[in-house]
Amino acid sequence: MKCISFMNYNGLTSEEVEKRKKIYGKNEITRTVKINPLKLFLSQFLSPLVIILLFAALISVLIGFLPGQEPDYIDAFLIFVIVILSSLSGFIQEYKAEKSIEALQEMSIPSIQVMRDGEIIEIPVTDITVGDLVLLEAGDVVPADGKIIESFNFKVDESILTGE
Repeated sequence: MKCISFMNYNGLTSEEVEKRKKIYGKNEITRTVKINPLKLFLSQFLSPLVIILLFAALISVLIGFLPGQEPDYIDAFLIFVIVILSSLSGFIQEYKAEKSIEALQEMSIPSIQVMRDGEIIEIPVTDITVGDLVLLEAGDVVPADGKIIESFNFKVDESILTGE
C-alpha cells in the first residue's frame, strides 16, 4: 500500500468486528415499510389546499339547493377533475421517487479498503463497523461516519449533500 505511515495502526481484530456487528448491525439504511400505492394515492388528498378545493366544490353544489338557486355542477365537476389530476400527478412523482430509492438500495454494493488484524483488506461497505480503520484514496466515496486519523491534501466535495 502507498500509505506506509498507516501501517502504524492494526485496526480491529476479527473477533472485535463480530462483536460490534452484533451490537451495531450492518452499515446500511434499512427500509422497514414497503410502499403501498393505494395509501400513497390517498395521502395526496390530505393536503390543506386539496381539502379546501374539495370543500369549495361541495359548497358550489350545495348552494344550488337553496331556494331560487340552481346547482352549479360544472364548477364542482371541474374542481374535482383538477383535484384528481393534481393528485394523480403527485402520486406518480412520489411513486417513481420511492421506486428509485428501492432500486438504489438494491444496486451493487461498493467495496472499501479497511485495516483489520494488521492487514489491509477490501470489504463491502455494508460490512464496515464502528471503529474500523478505513483507507480512502482520491475519488473514493466516504462510506460511513468516521474520524480522520491521518491525511495528505485532504479535500471533500459535499455538494451532493448540500445541493450547491
